[in-house]
Amino acid sequence: MLFLMPYLQEFRRINRLFQQDRGNPLKMLECFLLFFCSLIPRVVKTERISMSDEQLLEINLTDQSVLLPVGAICFGLIFTIALEEAKIESTADRNLEEQVQILLGGSMQTSATETSS
Repeated sequence: MLFLMPYLQEFRRINRLFQQDRGNPLKMLECFLLFFCSLIPRVVKTERISMSDEQLLEINLTDQSVLLPVGAICFGLIFTIALEEAKIESTADRNLEEQVQILLGGSMQTSATETSS
């Protein structure tokens, strides 16, 4: 969860925007799209990232051919330090990174589906 903490905090902030009784719906959507666009390059191959918002929301994040290899993903300093401190063997380390990749990809796919509906 350490890898996801900064993203979850930002997602909570955006979620609170959507829960307001008043507010500019276009501004809320813009905040969400900026957030989504900042996550995509962390897990999706560069050549699969398009410039239009509509095409971004159509990326199939469950398709392994679209995703970066686990070794190419930057999991962030906090996650990396925590992994080193846990002294996990390299096979378990790789499995954990793969699970984080799946979790992040799945949550982005769910969010994109809900936004495009």
